[in-house]
Amino acid sequence: MIKEQGNIHHIFPKAYLRKNGFKQSEYNQVANYVWITQPRNLQIGDRAPKDYMVDMETTKHHSAENDQANAIPADLNKFDFHQYNQFLIERRNLMAQNIRSLFESL
Repeated sequence: MIKEQGNIHHIFPKAYLRKNGFKQSEYNQVANYVWITQPRNLQIGDRAPKDYMVDMETTKHHSAENDQANAIPADLNKFDFHQYNQFLIERRNLMAQNIRSLFESL
């Protein structure tokens, strides 16, 4: 990812959340971060997940397996700013489950 110009991306883009009244402390949540390539980040821009997840160019490398490995809720493609807090709760739970599974596999 680093070789491919990887950077931290807000799953709910910060410009999108700012535009809809969210504060920095709300959009800069660990559960809202993921590593993606810079070109993909630029394609996403300031769109809601429900808008960029239906864009075939943006999601051409997307897979359910990748979502599961990265603790991304399966219904992200239905979310806009109205579901942001629900998304954070779901993603935190998925992250905790992934961490527990990894720990128990040691």
